[in-house]
Amino acid sequence: MKGYWLEGLGGVAQVLLYYLWPMFAGPTDGIAVVLLIFMGTLVLSGALGMGSGKKIKFLYPVLAGVLFLPSIPIYYNESAWIHALWYFAVSAFGIGTGSLIRYLFLTLQGKGKK
Repeated sequence: MKGYWLEGLGGVAQVLLYYLWPMFAGPTDGIAVVLLIFMGTLVLSGALGMGSGKKIKFLYPVLAGVLFLPSIPIYYNESAWIHALWYFAVSAFGIGTGSLIRYLFLTLQGKGKK
């Protein structure tokens, strides 16, 4: 597992986003918390897609969806189960977009696969 610090850092940041961020939100800020986590997941996954050249990064959307599940009984009600699918979809989009940007950047610089 040596050399996967960027992927690990993304996972830690996602855990902090799911479990630390809602602690500081008030009871009426539910939708704001969900939207901020949504945007944070998109940014994290896009950055991971652009920054990592490892294939393991494509497991990140699964990790993002699964890591959200234990936070549901802690901060939300049973209607929040669907958000795990949204976080999976958003992080898959972010990883795909970030990977495409990385590929195009490396190709334009002549460092892509030949």
